[in-house]
Amino acid sequence: MKRKSKSLLSALMGLLMVMLLALPVAAHTGDADISGHNGQASENISSSRPSDIQGHWAVQPIAVWLDKGFITSYEDGTFKPEASISRAEFIAVLNHSLGLSARTNIDYTDVPADAWYAEDLQKAQAAGYIAGYADGTFKPDASILRAEVAQIIAAVFKTNECEPDDKISTYKDSGDIPAWARSAFNYGLCQKIFAGYPDNTVRPLNQITRAEAVAVLYQAINSPGKTVPEQTFFTGYIEDEDCFVWHTDPANNSNPGNDSKDCLSMAGCASSGYGIAVPQGDGSYKFYYFDGSFAPNATGAQVQAAELIANTAKTDHIEITVTGTLTGDTKTAADGRNYPVIRVSSIFEGSNSLVGIQKFSGWLGDSDCSPKKSDPTAMSTECLKCTKCEASGYGISIKQADGTFKYYKFDENGHNLARQIVAATTQVKVPPIIAEGSLDGDILQVVSVIEVK
Repeated sequence: MKRKSKSLLSALMGLLMVMLLALPVAAHTGDADISGHNGQASENISSSRPSDIQGHWAVQPIAVWLDKGFITSYEDGTFKPEASISRAEFIAVLNHSLGLSARTNIDYTDVPADAWYAEDLQKAQAAGYIAGYADGTFKPDASILRAEVAQIIAAVFKTNECEPDDKISTYKDSGDIPAWARSAFNYGLCQKIFAGYPDNTVRPLNQITRAEAVAVLYQAINSPGKTVPEQTFFTGYIEDEDCFVWHTDPANNSNPGNDSKDCLSMAGCASSGYGIAVPQGDGSYKFYYFDGSFAPNATGAQVQAAELIANTAKTDHIEITVTGTLTGDTKTAADGRNYPVIRVSSIFEGSNSLVGIQKFSGWLGDSDCSPKKSDPTAMSTECLKCTKCEASGYGISIKQADGTFKYYKFDENGHNLARQIVAATTQVKVPPIIAEGSLDGDILQVVSVIEVK
């Protein structure tokens, strides 16, 4: 959806990215690194690698990232480790390093729909670690700074906070670190994702090089204790806990979508805590609290929710899409009820057809037979071809951790793609498949289906 500059959420994120992604930068001197290396050259890895990384201090992480396909060399066969890296390039490398696949819509005026990096920006925005400028641009070709990368790394990875300024205060140029990046830079240093230069500087406003960018990602992903939070997508109605209880009481013959903007804005509603009411397959709703302290001293996503309510043009049925992480934490409401808490990365008003696009691995099945089988993988392809099975609709059987199977029926597009696989496959048993799409209850809205041979 289109972000509104008047929203505090959009304003804050826009301001963050203005600071994060728009400052001028300078080249790395080559005598220090940001991953704990000490600026000394590593051993050569392979003569088949780009010649300009041989003997480079970051040859090890660069070689690994090249082998994994997370980053590529230039057409002339060089890597150019000391060259700068643009915002779009860094985001693409980060997404590839993390294996991100879920996307959301973007609406940047300077990002063509067919740009090579457009899909990566969709993934980054879905993960909640980027936002555009207040003027609606993204400036994908601008270079990215060390401080900017620190901020993104802190946003993507789970953080174990260090003491305030515990690390950065020891560097003589710590005063150059922008206020918005101090906590993130301190985290990077504390977790040994970053390291200073030999002259006791951290050069936060320097342009990060391709070598440094790879070294940071290598260190962040491979160091012990560094985990990537699992982002989950939630679509439903913005709601407060007090009204959620009222609207879901069968005696009131209502649902959370009926809650009004005026009601949500009341002090009593805000103080009960904002969250999202997510519709379930059986017509009921599940409530999740947003992170942060409740009003009147609201913090975190509770502030974002209040601003969205204040700025929406809708009077009721305020549908939202939330990207966040379920950490296992719960909050107890004033009425004693407990609800799971979403550590929120982003909140947008409206639903989004691209939200939650994921890859699902399983076995092709049909809606008549597969849900009834304890092991649907033992079914034959000939069974799928029978009239009754085809008429029931095709789908995917996914094996769960406990050994059981969960079946999701395909939408019409997925069914038609599955029919082609059934007709063409040479496998005797139901073929394994990979489907890409988004879940709507137990229906998989399919983008693509391929047979695994």
